[in-house]
Amino acid sequence: MFGSHRSIVAAHRPPRPFVWSRWTILGGVLLGLTCGIAASGRAAESPAESPAETVGGPFVRLAEALAASGREEAAEAVRRWVPAERDDQQVAYFPLARLEISSPTLQEPKVAAAFLAARRQAAKEAIRAAEEAAAEGNADAALGWIWRAAREDPTAEAPRRILGLPAGSASRVSIRVGSAAPPQLGWPPRSFLVAQTPHFRIFSTASRRQAVAMAEDLERYRAVWSQAFRELWIGDAEVCQAVASGQPLEKQTTRVDVALFADRASYSKALAGDATAAEVSTGYYAPEARLTLLYAGASRARGAQDQGASDRETRYHEITHQLLQETCGEVVDAPGLESGFWVLEGIASYMESVRFFDSFATVGGWESPRLQYARWRWLGGQAAPSLDVLAEEGRAAVQRRDDLAAWYSTVAAYTHLLFDDPDRRPALLRYLRSVYRGRPEPAAIELTAPHEPWPRQLENFLRLSDSRAHALRPGTSLELLCLGRCELTAERLAGIPPQPPLTWLDLGHLPATDAIVQRLVAGAKLERVNLESTAVTDAAARIVVGQRSLRELDLSFTEVGDGGLEPLAGSRQIEVLWLTGSRVSDDSIPLLLGLRGLRALDVQRTRITPEGLARIAAARPDLQLNPLQLISPTAEPSS
Repeated sequence: MFGSHRSIVAAHRPPRPFVWSRWTILGGVLLGLTCGIAASGRAAESPAESPAETVGGPFVRLAEALAASGREEAAEAVRRWVPAERDDQQVAYFPLARLEISSPTLQEPKVAAAFLAARRQAAKEAIRAAEEAAAEGNADAALGWIWRAAREDPTAEAPRRILGLPAGSASRVSIRVGSAAPPQLGWPPRSFLVAQTPHFRIFSTASRRQAVAMAEDLERYRAVWSQAFRELWIGDAEVCQAVASGQPLEKQTTRVDVALFADRASYSKALAGDATAAEVSTGYYAPEARLTLLYAGASRARGAQDQGASDRETRYHEITHQLLQETCGEVVDAPGLESGFWVLEGIASYMESVRFFDSFATVGGWESPRLQYARWRWLGGQAAPSLDVLAEEGRAAVQRRDDLAAWYSTVAAYTHLLFDDPDRRPALLRYLRSVYRGRPEPAAIELTAPHEPWPRQLENFLRLSDSRAHALRPGTSLELLCLGRCELTAERLAGIPPQPPLTWLDLGHLPATDAIVQRLVAGAKLERVNLESTAVTDAAARIVVGQRSLRELDLSFTEVGDGGLEPLAGSRQIEVLWLTGSRVSDDSIPLLLGLRGLRALDVQRTRITPEGLARIAAARPDLQLNPLQLISPTAEPSS
């Protein structure tokens, strides 16, 4: 393929001695891309190439040319444009406004021209792949390739027409002063705004900017949702017919209603009848009102940085409930009332894992927030409840539980176990549909289960190995990272990039070194850290304990001594400190006694003497000293 581009340039070679330049090579590739459906046709005819290889071909050729011309940084940017395949994660696409380049390394005019030509060619190949999939009756592939075509060339008419996307913009948002709000809100006319998109109607007392931003985000999320749950809202035949004919998938769209409050106070007032929802939530779907309630400026209870007008994870959780309940047809008013309630909350919790990148989104993956809590909870020796037992519980039984946080992390983990596996995903969707229709069919899930008990399946799923801890996609930011008791090598841990947003880190019982920890937490504002039974020393400890946001720290059974605790002096934030089996001595007692916020301290099997221990006990009778049981290292979200 590459040789044919060389021959085009060589045919115009001047008579003087010729020296290949990087621009000559790149120019040949550009000419081949801009002139050539022929080259793509030859690729498509090759029986060895899959549709993915054919669609990705223009980028492979361009990357090869850039690398050959010494532009390795640009070549790598082109390679990264094509999302890497992961067996634990789905890739989805969303509307883009225009054909543009976001990567600075691809902005050079000739490189940019070649890259845009590659994208246009890839879009044509994706449309061809979609048509072939539709002819074969493969609805999922047909829809996936149409979305891929829209991503590669947002100006292409056919994908936009089929998907119902506006030309020249990512989404259509109209906004006006409202005259009539849902009666549950009690808002007088002209006291609120109404932002409308193809799939949402947002009633808002927040600012105009916040209302528009919310509308755009929800429409973008809906595009991802529609790909993840395609079977639930449109049939195979309809997808294939639309792709084959070039007609819109949705003949008539259904809008769902969302209320966006200006602040938490007004949000809580609207939820006054549901004290629990008002107290702990940043979003709530009220099925009886067919309305999702959110408020502007919400932030996560876990201490995460605010990422928008409202907490995105909660927003996507509640909107998932609403979309499944209101747009999928043939659903009962109160699904999961008698049994199967776990899958409703499990799916909504699963969709909290959606991450948006510049031109694509991902769903699922080992780095998903809920899985961090599940690993911490169920890899410590205690067996999780069995899924068949959870499936018997209805809504009321779950709401009476006193361990909702554990329940949510467990059902989310089971959902990941099934949904992240392409072979088991269809059965889970069939079961989900049966619950929404009021006729739960647990046999759909049982058919996918091997003879291994559910708790063992979950434990094996959660306990990552190097091969299953896939490389994070460039640009991935994590606030929670719990890998404790997994089966990871130091080499794999060293491959995780720094995570400045990190607030909770658990590397307990892993071969984590000072260098690994120092690199991983660079710039982070840690609140909870577990380095139990790792290879860290005072060097890493000083980096960790020097963070004034730290509230809980476990350095048990490490080589950390008195020197590692020095930056902790005077901290008012630290509440729980585990030093069991460390090298801490009586020299640290003044420092420990100066931690006025400390409420639990364990110094068993350290170098602190009995006299030192008595001194601590006398000075701090309020302190829980050498407790027999560990205190929960972090608070899990319960909804």
